[in-house]
Amino acid sequence: MKKTINFYAFEREFEQCGRGNQFTRQGLRALFNYLEEYEQDCGTEVELDVIALCCEYVEYEDLDEFH
Repeated sequence: MKKTINFYAFEREFEQCGRGNQFTRQGLRALFNYLEEYEQDCGTEVELDVIALCCEYVEYEDLDEFH
């Protein structure tokens, strides 16, 4: 069973899983947009697994932290 969600529902899922502070709002929006574009480009639906996304993606404060 699949459910289409918008950004606000996506954000709520992170908060409900206790991961509301994992990303900034801007970072979370970027991740949401990336996942939507991925679905459109690949024709594959992405299952929302907040914990898996938190393990797979990280948000850095700046390029120095990245390096």
